[in-house]
Amino acid sequence: MADCTDSRCRICTANDEDGLIEHMAEQLWEGTRVLDLPAWAEAGEFWQEKYRDHAAIFIRASRA
Repeated sequence: MADCTDSRCRICTANDEDGLIEHMAEQLWEGTRVLDLPAWAEAGEFWQEKYRDHAAIFIRASRA
């Protein structure tokens, strides 16, 4: 894993934090959902907000 001194680190160099959170939340959802669950776009606001929260927490922890 690249540390925050790596100029290519997407977490450290992101100009659009909301976009990064959205991207990470979608990737987390898609990477962990089982086949009978909907795709990210149809996951519903409750689950999307929970996964965005997880992504934001991960970003803060990674930057600490």
